[in-house]
Amino acid sequence: MHRWLIRQGKYASNQPYNNSYYLAMAHAALGESDEAFTMLEECLELRSNYVVGMKVEPGLDPLRSDPRFDDLLRRVGLAE
Repeated sequence: MHRWLIRQGKYASNQPYNNSYYLAMAHAALGESDEAFTMLEECLELRSNYVVGMKVEPGLDPLRSDPRFDDLLRRVGLAE
């Protein structure tokens, strides 16, 4: 399912800010942290409103132990 979502998301560029967030969760579920962080960075660049849920989104749980996650939360304003 996650691989399908990733394949579909790469070709659905009409709403990249939405796709990037869901693609980040799909990559996180597959253990592909670097790809997940790339997608989350894209969300930040595009000022996606989805990032306000990063702190509590269960789909991002696999990324929480990575220091990059805390950095993202800080940059969004969800952490000190």
